[in-house]
Amino acid sequence: MVEERGFTLTELLVVIAVMALLTALTVPNLRLGGRQLALDRSAQRLAQDIGQAAELVLRAQSFDCGGTNFVSGYGVYFDTATPTSYFIFVDCNDNQKYEAGPDQIIDTMNLESRVTISALSISPNLSITFVPPKPEVWLNPGNATEVQITLGTPDSGTRIVKVNNRGMIDVD
Repeated sequence: MVEERGFTLTELLVVIAVMALLTALTVPNLRLGGRQLALDRSAQRLAQDIGQAAELVLRAQSFDCGGTNFVSGYGVYFDTATPTSYFIFVDCNDNQKYEAGPDQIIDTMNLESRVTISALSISPNLSITFVPPKPEVWLNPGNATEVQITLGTPDSGTRIVKVNNRGMIDVD
C-alpha cells in the first residue's frame, strides 16, 4: 500500500481561514497601538522639554536678550490657540511668564501627528518659568501650586503632564 504525504485541500483552506481571521483582528489594533505610542512619546518629550528649561537655568546658560546677557529665567509656554505645538523661551524682561516681544523663543516644539494639547489647567495659556539660582518655579498666570497639561488624540485617550511649583514633573 502506497502512503501519501501532504495536506488535503480542506486542511489548507482551514489554515488560510484561521490566518485571515487573526490578521483581521490584529491589523486595526496595530494602528491604535501606534497612535497610543505617539501619545506616550509626546507626553514624555513634553516632560523632557520642561526639564530642559530647568536645566538651562541650573547651568546658568547665557542668552543675548537685546544687547545684554542677563537672563532672568527660561520656561515653556503653551497656548490653546496653537494646540499642536509649544515653545521654550527666555524670560528677558524678568516677569516670570512669556510675553511676546521682550521674551525670546529658543525652540518651537511640534507634537506628533494627531496629538494635541487638549486642555490646560490654567487657560487659555500657561507659562512654566524657572528662575535662577535655586531654581524657583513660576506657574503663570496666577502663580499656581500645580498645573496640568493634557495631551490627547481623537481615538487613543489622554496623557496628563503635571508640574508643581517645586519643579516636579509627572506624566500620568
